[in-house]
Amino acid sequence: MKKILAIVLALVMVLGLVACAGGGSTEPAASTSPAASTEPAASTSPAASTEPAASTEPAASTEPAASTEPAASTEPAASTEPAAEGTVGWYTDPVDHYARDPYDICYIMMNSSAINASFSHGFEVWGTRLNYNYSDFSANQETDTFINTLETLAVQGMDGFIIDFSDEIRSRLLDILPELDVPYMSGMVSAYDDDGKLAHPSLGFDMRDFGVQEYYYIVDAAQKKWGADLDLSKCGFLYVDFGAVWEIAQRQQGFHDTLEAEHPELMDNYFVADTVAQGGMTAQNAYDEAAPIVAAHPEFEYWIVAGAIDDFGQGAARIFESAGKEDKAVVTTIGGDTLITEWDAGYEGCWISAYYTAQMIYCEGIICGLIALIDGRATPETLWAEHIPEGEKYAEIDIPSVFIEHDNYTEYMEWVDAYTGYDWSHYDYKGTDFSYTLNFR
Repeated sequence: MKKILAIVLALVMVLGLVACAGGGSTEPAASTSPAASTEPAASTSPAASTEPAASTEPAASTEPAASTEPAASTEPAASTEPAAEGTVGWYTDPVDHYARDPYDICYIMMNSSAINASFSHGFEVWGTRLNYNYSDFSANQETDTFINTLETLAVQGMDGFIIDFSDEIRSRLLDILPELDVPYMSGMVSAYDDDGKLAHPSLGFDMRDFGVQEYYYIVDAAQKKWGADLDLSKCGFLYVDFGAVWEIAQRQQGFHDTLEAEHPELMDNYFVADTVAQGGMTAQNAYDEAAPIVAAHPEFEYWIVAGAIDDFGQGAARIFESAGKEDKAVVTTIGGDTLITEWDAGYEGCWISAYYTAQMIYCEGIICGLIALIDGRATPETLWAEHIPEGEKYAEIDIPSVFIEHDNYTEYMEWVDAYTGYDWSHYDYKGTDFSYTLNFR
């Protein structure tokens, strides 16, 4: 089933990715690289297909080149278009990355999850295009381990870092990083100061809008599954969250605020399963935190569920599937790598969709921006200068997401493979009419 979304590009993104021979680790201790979630789906019950929602944010648009079959070459592709005037920090930059020695780059994250693993793999793959050795490190929720590792790697000569600015470590990082004087970019969690102002260039997402999009999508999906005249008062609304990270908590806030605006009479039907109480962002913790909520409310005939990350969707779906009640729930999440893996394995349960950005697209700007900083071609204040909001010091760019479903996910991934020239998905390429929405502030 082919879903066509409007194409809106505000920035030339000529991407290319190839299979990577991973770089050697320079970590001072044994690496705790993020591992994919091991939570299996319990059900194969079919779920009704739902129509993906188009983005609600307008942006200036230009049409990208028509999709062609993904290239098998492992050689870096030459840019066919010059960088836009003023643009520094993209793959289109007129730079020969192989005219220098390889850089050493490390991604340091607070904890491991399936989405972190996929994100990390995206940076690893980019290494052969941009000539760097790549490693990653998970601090396993230990803030001192995070800081000590960062400082040790900086002293050992690491050229650049990708860093997740989790709330519990944000202030310490902003104090330490200027002293280390090593270029860095934020990863999944952007660098904001204690006043909520951006403290470094950010390429990421409108976090609150994630929750808004989830709400409208999953309510529409529920009405398609159980009837347009569905009495929402018979539904429990559940959001699986990790409130310790501000950006993730904003997703829950967007869902909450939208439900409250649309149906204030239903707020007593709304529940939040915050996995902070369980210690981390895993599918098992999502299950353990959310299952008692569902069990305590048998008065609801149906459950409308959203999760802040992939792992939470997997854990929440298992609550219903393990009880044989997958026909009484619909689940969506942010992120989709784990769901794609499950669909590939034949899954058709109540986890029906994900609001997704392919990691090849997500990683491109971050790593190219970091390379520009290491090269000295940009400073944090000049990187992506055309995307610095008026009155602000640093660039802030929102990148795209679309709802993928069982009926359209392979087509979406074919589009990404064709657009990037890297066969990430390994599906048989049949050509695609799929389009993509890019929103930039």
